[in-house]
Amino acid sequence: MAHVRRKFVDVHRAQGSAIADEAIGRIAQLYSVEKEARGLPPDRRVEIRQEKAKPIFDDLEAWLHLRLPSISGKSPLAVAI
Repeated sequence: MAHVRRKFVDVHRAQGSAIADEAIGRIAQLYSVEKEARGLPPDRRVEIRQEKAKPIFDDLEAWLHLRLPSISGKSPLAVAI
């Protein structure tokens, strides 16, 4: 996830993109779930990820797919998406 986040951070720093900023915020929610799951037994981590991270990730993916058609295909933001 860090590699994905880094691309959006780079785009946001270079262009001030609102879409990149929103993506960074959504990815931060995923990091929050991982922080909550850290140190727990593996089966409990899976439960937490399925319950909390999966809906966030699915929503992020759908949101990015909706934004992609309005972005130039060769732009750094499109590459990040």
